[in-house]
Amino acid sequence: MNISTSFQPDTFSSMTKSNIASTLLNRGVGFQNQFKFFEELLGATEAKYPPYDLLSTDEDEYELRFAVAGFKKSDIDVSLANGVLTITGSKEAENADAYFHKGIATRNFTQTFPLAEFVEVTSAEMEDGILTIKLKRELPDELQPKKIKIK
Repeated sequence: MNISTSFQPDTFSSMTKSNIASTLLNRGVGFQNQFKFFEELLGATEAKYPPYDLLSTDEDEYELRFAVAGFKKSDIDVSLANGVLTITGSKEAENADAYFHKGIATRNFTQTFPLAEFVEVTSAEMEDGILTIKLKRELPDELQPKKIKIK
């Protein structure tokens, strides 16, 4: 039996990352939001400010840690709307003439993170120039796996 396909093993090797994401976006049914996210992610070439870590602390718990040296708690806003976590920092400009050298960046920023379904922010803390946002995925009871007893 001979199965003919138009897919060639090196099909994706000649495409750019952005083209791959666009191809997936145009061919995925019901996955547009996920593919759009990857298209934006792969298409981004500039470094994000401020630097951050995203880590898993348990099976359904996560932390986002931002290096925000030079910012006060009052300079930072953390909000969640329509499944998108937004972190914004704004600081009033300081007198540049007072510095001999300024190496600590304090430019304004906005970072957004689309959250998966059932992921909620549980807390946000700032200590020693690190903003830590804790997230947890909690399935509703009706979606939890259930053990069925055999009679």
